[in-house]
Amino acid sequence: MLYVEIENFCSKENEISSIKGKAKIVSNRQLAVKFNIFINLFNKVNYEIIFVDSEYKVAIVGSPDKKYLWILAKNTIDEKNIKELLDIAKQRGFSISDVIFDKY
Repeated sequence: MLYVEIENFCSKENEISSIKGKAKIVSNRQLAVKFNIFINLFNKVNYEIIFVDSEYKVAIVGSPDKKYLWILAKNTIDEKNIKELLDIAKQRGFSISDVIFDKY
């Protein structure tokens, strides 16, 4: 089984926090992720890769139940590209009405 180490960053009120974990690669587009402070979730898929651009600079990741959605990017994304990414997520069944944008 193949695993990758991950680090998740979050910013709130100009404070940045992070948490480390591991992801078990279940398939080409599915990950079972476990963060160090949570119980072992390797028994189920909890993240799906919805989209990755051809240069691996932007990705859309979501939960299988389509309740959670993240746009991940190596660099800042302009509004036009954000709209295109949200359109992709919407086409895949995600609600985009409650998307929260972070300036991190």
